Amino acid sequence: MTSLRAITIIAFFIVMEAAVAIETYATGSSVIIPRLSEFLAVVGTGLVAFTLQRDDPPRRPWMVFFIAMITVPIARLVGMLGLSLAGFPVKVLILIVSNVAIVAALFLFTTVLRDSGFAPDWDDPEHRGTRNALVGVISVLVLAAFANEYLVITRATSTSNLVIQTISMFADTAICAAGLYMMWLVRPLMGGSVAQPFLLIAIGGGVFIVMDFIQTIQQVATQDELASPILTGMALLGWSCFALAGFAQRRLLKTAEG
Repeated sequence: MTSLRAITIIAFFIVMEAAVAIETYATGSSVIIPRLSEFLAVVGTGLVAFTLQRDDPPRRPWMVFFIAMITVPIARLVGMLGLSLAGFPVKVLILIVSNVAIVAALFLFTTVLRDSGFAPDWDDPEHRGTRNALVGVISVLVLAAFANEYLVITRATSTSNLVIQTISMFADTAICAAGLYMMWLVRPLMGGSVAQPFLLIAIGGGVFIVMDFIQTIQQVATQDELASPILTGMALLGWSCFALAGFAQRRLLKTAEG
């Protein structure tokens, strides 16, 4: 099986970041390219979800991941229409579904990996060092998330703002933690093609949790939520990782069939 080449992944990132820089310079805003990255994430995950057969174990996590990706553009469309339910923005409700779906997808991914027979045994003494390091990193992530939540509560401008920021932050924490756990599970396969999609998913989750921390600090420092070019670039990187994860998995499936 063949995965995406490193030069292809790097080139994709460079092209996307350069495109958003050009758009920002030419129009004074960045809308088209960020929405394109979200669309590519939908396409990438959808290609995998609808290529796998119904009885393929990975189909369920990829389908849930696809649902999580496609709900984001749906939420943006609903937000443009200004729809609300009992005074609560429907856009926020859909984004909550998206965050929960991503976490559920990663949980399903880890289940598939554990059942594959390739993953190391959690209780194996030989893996104690890396296992303890993993637990330590995840513990730090969780503590940082709770510290960040305190700042979110003190700076929230509305109930909907507080809800979506809280769910987004803890979901991104769970995504990053699950991604790291997936890396531990596929560690015996690292350097091989099978691990690439999971590595990209883990990186994407890590990017978004860093964004959450930056946004909170930014609001505390400036008393406002600013549209930072750095945050735009990071979001683009995160969505690109999810898109490439789908394309990488689709390529693995295609080469396996051939």
